[in-house]
Amino acid sequence: MDYKFNEVNLESKKKFNKTNRIFIALAIFALFFLLYQMVNANSTSFIHKNNFAGGNSPNALSKGENFSYYKKPAVQISREPAQSASAPDYSPSIENDNQGESSVIESVGTFIFGEGSTIPAELPENLILENNSPKNLILIIIDAGGSSYISPETTPNILKISKYGFFSKETKVRIPSTTESHTIILTGIYNESYDWTSYPQLFTQNKSLFESAKPSNYTILAIMGKGDSPQLINKTDAALHDSDNDFFNLKSNLHLTSEISPAIAETFSAANNLSAYQNYSATPFISYNNWIKDSTKAAIQTLAPSGQKFILVVNFPGLDEGGHENFDAYYSQTFHEIDKNIGEIFNVLLESGLLNSTAFVVTADHGMQKSKRSLRGAHADAYNDLTLNVPLLLISPSVQPHISESLYLNDDITPTLLKLLNLPLNYNTTGTPIEEVFAGENFIDIGIKNLSYDSGELNLTVKNFASSNVEDGLCANVTSKGDYAVS
Repeated sequence: MDYKFNEVNLESKKKFNKTNRIFIALAIFALFFLLYQMVNANSTSFIHKNNFAGGNSPNALSKGENFSYYKKPAVQISREPAQSASAPDYSPSIENDNQGESSVIESVGTFIFGEGSTIPAELPENLILENNSPKNLILIIIDAGGSSYISPETTPNILKISKYGFFSKETKVRIPSTTESHTIILTGIYNESYDWTSYPQLFTQNKSLFESAKPSNYTILAIMGKGDSPQLINKTDAALHDSDNDFFNLKSNLHLTSEISPAIAETFSAANNLSAYQNYSATPFISYNNWIKDSTKAAIQTLAPSGQKFILVVNFPGLDEGGHENFDAYYSQTFHEIDKNIGEIFNVLLESGLLNSTAFVVTADHGMQKSKRSLRGAHADAYNDLTLNVPLLLISPSVQPHISESLYLNDDITPTLLKLLNLPLNYNTTGTPIEEVFAGENFIDIGIKNLSYDSGELNLTVKNFASSNVEDGLCANVTSKGDYAVS
């Protein structure tokens, strides 16, 4: 399918007219000229606060120190303008503006901005993974990635790799809202009060997937767009995030603690360059997601040879923002690009060999539907499958591949992942482990599929929803006289 990107509403986001931009540019030029003169006059040398080159940072973290900051991009991208909005150029040229960076920074920089590999056209029929419990976790959350829109045209890569694991399109979110749903996914706790401010506090109360993993020497990492509450970020050892969530003025934040390894610190520092993606693609939503994808691939490349146990949480925010901007113009196109991103990430995970020891999970915090009153997308309807239904894909050693039609909730995710990783659940959750993940095709979930009544005859069809085969249905016809027949 040939997607065309509609530029509607993008121009309205420009904050300044042409005249004001000229005056601002002149003022900035004058300011830099004065600074240049001052530096030369005083022979002053500047040291970048975030320079980890060679491990000799002048601002090395002391034990227990924890801070967040901005970092200048380690690599600059020069791009030719795309010839048309429908066919953007995705092949940047690479120029490293800091030859003094360490070899780790250089290799990460070229990896981040390389064209990258798409998922192979011909995947193996079966993946042979080690039959043991995984020790690592990569959890990808697609912001607004409703399962109602999963299709061969829009999400071919997700469907391709779904044959390698447990896959459900019938998982429902408790609350179709970003902050609440991210917290529910990572804690397994649903608060019926609907007080959104109470959800991030669960992280400060040490009730999350992270707390269960920390005593087992896990490194906690996050690459987040929206949904990056301070309480969540502060529970990580390293995080890339965007505190402003401004898709038309891209910039990122870096959070590091002294517990992080130098290699991870250097990788995350090099990837702290969201601003370099400002005009990377036809829309800012896709540009933002490309930064998430490239940063995730770089993290995997760094983690693969390290041997350290890790949990990496990744959030793709562009779909939600694009859908809100103009549902028809951006939602399907952006979802299609995220599908490509996930294909690339899976391919890197496969090539690195980490899949033998890693649980790879893809889900979403909510879906989306077109508003009845405008061109914008919305997801506030708590009674609509378009906003509530999300995918749940889990590929992991020891997990038998199959498609499920059983109903699960997103507070079941953390209890399931903790059981899969053999980690303790040290607090009470509203969710429970999805036993079908562990039982595979031997799991039975009998429920009513169809129920009708006509002329004194009750027609009832029950089905094992743990199997996607329609033939598993059991039909029962019951008459008003009490007679029945089963087929």
